[in-house]
Amino acid sequence: MEGISFWYVDDKTREAVITKKKVTEVIVKVLDPMWLVNYKLLDLKKFKCYSLQYLKKDREIILPFIRVVQFCLKNKIGAGSYHSKI
Repeated sequence: MEGISFWYVDDKTREAVITKKKVTEVIVKVLDPMWLVNYKLLDLKKFKCYSLQYLKKDREIILPFIRVVQFCLKNKIGAGSYHSKI
């Protein structure tokens, strides 16, 4: 996915919103943290680099998103990875 530069949690919908250029161009909204497994490892590294932005009251909402990214990077799981590598 090209152009990832920012991601944040929408406090109304509780989705992770992935955007280009801060919040002006929405690329995709992710409702379920497990959907992040469908991204390439390169994209997951970008998610790790660009901290997930959220309000303090939404801390519990963002933890699953962060944990899925960390798990995928640690175990090299993502789009295009093979089970034999896991």
